[in-house]
This record gives sequence, structure tokens and C-alpha cells, in this order.
Amino acid sequence: MARLILLTQPEFVPAIAPHLRAHDPAIVLDLAVTLPQLEAALAKDSANTRVISFGSGVIVPAAVLTRLSGPAYNFHPVRRTMQVFSVGVRALRRRTRLRRDAA
Repeated sequence: MARLILLTQPEFVPAIAPHLRAHDPAIVLDLAVTLPQLEAALAKDSANTRVISFGSGVIVPAAVLTRLSGPAYNFHPVRRTMQVFSVGVRALRRRTRLRRDAA
């Protein structure tokens, strides 16, 4: 069974959840507002689990992303002017940093 963890603010849930359920009425939809809540939700079961972050300021660590069975996505607002407001999306990926060893 597919499972989705929605990482967002509680006030966004009524606007987002019905659209997600419309695509798959059988989906298990969990809510996380904080990183500890996200980690607790993944501790229950990470198989067949994806994360969608919508308007959340939570930075998801690489160790959390590697526990997912598929990609995670971050939807974030992009304010261009006071009259134009749009949303950007990107896949969450682990960041790797190159380290120079001292010679």
C-alpha cells in the first residue's frame, strides 16, 4: 500500500489533502510538521513511502531521505511581485560535499 507523508503546516492540509486523495483514494496519508514528527512517521514504516514538503521550513537531512523508497519533493512559494505569486518544485536530494584531505 502506498504511503505519503505530507510535511507542511496544519493550515495547509485542508487545501492539499483532498487533491492527493483524489489521485489515489487508498493512499495512507500522514502529516508531519516538524523533523521529529517526520522521523517518527518513518520509524513506523518507510517501505513504499514518499514525502512531499509543501511550504515547510524543515530541512530534511540526507539520512532521512535515504530511508525513503522513492523520491521526495519540495513545493515552495516563489514571490515575483506583489501581484504575481507562483510555486516552484524540486526533488529533494542528498547533498554531498567534497573534502580535501590535508597533505
